[in-house]
This record gives sequence, structure tokens and C-alpha cells, in this order.
Amino acid sequence: MITLTIRGEPVATPRPRAAAFAGHARVYGAAKGHPIHTWRERIVAAVEAQYAGPCLDGPLRLDVEFYLGRPGRLNRKKDPAGPLPCISRPDCDNLVKAVKDALSGRVYGDDCQVVEERARKRYHAKGDGPHAVIQVRAYEEAAQ
Repeated sequence: MITLTIRGEPVATPRPRAAAFAGHARVYGAAKGHPIHTWRERIVAAVEAQYAGPCLDGPLRLDVEFYLGRPGRLNRKKDPAGPLPCISRPDCDNLVKAVKDALSGRVYGDDCQVVEERARKRYHAKGDGPHAVIQVRAYEEAAQ
């Protein structure tokens, strides 16, 4: 099992956009200044710092917990100190897509190896900061 902790605000993968130029369709991704690039670089840096093994083979299970920035309205004294469920944007599946893309070719060969995934999106606990905790393990190990 591989466990990675990535500090910083998790960012969701934006949807690809399409436009027509001179009668031809062109599909393009996020602009150069988009925060998704910084987030992916943080994931890659965490892999390099926290995992030195080879790419995993076979079917895999991915578990990710995203801890997003806690809004000021939930930082009052009467609010619970621990993590709280987050029901606002970004969407959980788009957050997972960014993680799977960044891990591809570094922790596993291709993200098609992920046959089971679980994700949780929460506001971080008081006194903590935004981050993500990622676990990748063999699917057989997870089934037991």
C-alpha cells in the first residue's frame, strides 16, 4: 500500500473546451496559468519525495480524502473542530481525475488500472490546512 499526503488546496480538473477555427474543431485543456498545473506538480513532488518504488501492476484500488479550505462561517467557536462534510464545488469526481492523471506513469502505468475508487470531500479541521491523503493498493488486498 502506498500512502501520500499532499499539502495545499486540492484543485479539480477542468472540463476540456472545444472551439471551431477555420471550419475545424479544436479541443483544448486548461490555460497555462490555471491552478490545476500547480496542484499536479505538488502531487508529482509528493510521489518523488514519499515513494521510490516501481510502478504498480495489476488492478488497483484508489482511496482519496480531500480536505478543502474551511470557510470563515465554519470557524466560529461553536462550530465543531474536526473535519466537516463539504457539499459545495468542486465536484469530487473532478478532484479524483486530477489525482489519477498525476499518478499515472509514476505510481501505476495507466489510470485504467484503477478498478475501484473511493473519495471523500471535507472541509479541513480547525488548526489544519487544505490537503489530500491518497492511498493506492492492490485490488486483491483491498477486497479482504
